Amino acid sequence: TRIPCLQHIKRKFIDCGEDDPDAKRIVEMINTLYQNEHKHKIGVDGWTVEQNLVHRKKYAPDILGEIKDVLDDIEERGDLLPKSELKEAITYLRNEWNAVVDIFNYGDTYLDNNIVE
Repeated sequence: TRIPCLQHIKRKFIDCGEDDPDAKRIVEMINTLYQNEHKHKIGVDGWTVEQNLVHRKKYAPDILGEIKDVLDDIEERGDLLPKSELKEAITYLRNEWNAVVDIFNYGDTYLDNNIVE
């Protein structure tokens, strides 16, 4: 299974600038995924891969659904410039979407590859 890096995705939206409310909203939702993920750590206090998967199945679907809804809303407005940083960020995330969702189908995958980099 190919696992994407949520930090790279998030960086694309951060690069849109703090003045872009759409990008800022998506960054906040990605941060919420990280906040939930950091509530527990496998191997600490007996936390298991199985428990992590159950935890992910509780918190991730709603947040991922909200991200997808926001992406849809932005694109449906019709004011997104084709060469804008926001369009580039959205396209990048859309291209990675299935792999992003797949992260949360496992208990032992990382949200990013920062540990490797």
